[in-house]
Amino acid sequence: LEESACPNQGVSKVTVGCQVTHAFHGKSNPYGLTLRMQHRPSCERCTDRVVNVTDCASSAMSMLGGGGGIEVCCGNGRCDGVESGFTCPEDCGREDATLVQRQVGERLNGFVSIVDFSWVPEHGTEGRELLLCVEALDVPTGGQVVGQLRTVSTSPVQCVLFQVARCAYCTSEGATLKHIARSYLQNQNWLRVYNSNVDLLHPDDVPAGHSLTIGPIYEVQPGDTLLSIAAMAQTSVRSLLENNPDVLDAAQVQQGAEIVSSSVPPTPESSPAARTPRDMQPHQP
Repeated sequence: LEESACPNQGVSKVTVGCQVTHAFHGKSNPYGLTLRMQHRPSCERCTDRVVNVTDCASSAMSMLGGGGGIEVCCGNGRCDGVESGFTCPEDCGREDATLVQRQVGERLNGFVSIVDFSWVPEHGTEGRELLLCVEALDVPTGGQVVGQLRTVSTSPVQCVLFQVARCAYCTSEGATLKHIARSYLQNQNWLRVYNSNVDLLHPDDVPAGHSLTIGPIYEVQPGDTLLSIAAMAQTSVRSLLENNPDVLDAAQVQQGAEIVSSSVPPTPESSPAARTPRDMQPHQP
């Protein structure tokens, strides 16, 4: 497999609400390839550690994570690790992601097979890492996985580790801060979002594709709990868990971890509270 401008394994930073597209190219002379998502992906060189999605039933030695000694594996009933709706729908639910083959390799196209991957990260993936691997299958053999050796630019499998931005939302066409606060942020006061995005000139004029800052990020200090953080931020533990889907256990939060609290009220010292009501009047024709 080959992909233009990308190594055969790597990291892609994405934002909730923004469409993600990748074109994967496979070439195997003299026959075509079928390209598909790997059912339980594994990547050794995406980052400085091995990342994978394993079956709980077949993995007796899974990495422990979260709290209470729960294995990080597909089938444990919680969407954790690097799994997602396109690698473990059993735990995560089905993701609105597509992988469509638009070209099968043949002599006329130089035996280049191409698939297009499209996905929009949804609320609930913020702060997480999600692994996608695409593998090549021989068409003539009826679907045998290609077993070629990995080189600098080619591989039988290509993996991408998506790192979903924390505390960010990608706006759609026609969106307003009031609509975003109501639908995405569970009726949060839209003015708090406005004060966190000083580059926005008007709350009803949000450019499509704009990465919106949802709120401040707090670094967990020694002795902190979600309850104490919620009290400090004048919000609830439930709200913190909703805005930090990678925090799976309310009883355990790691020192140094980053917590998003979109409910922290603006203050003169920390946000542009000087923005006056005149700044928010509708545009004049």
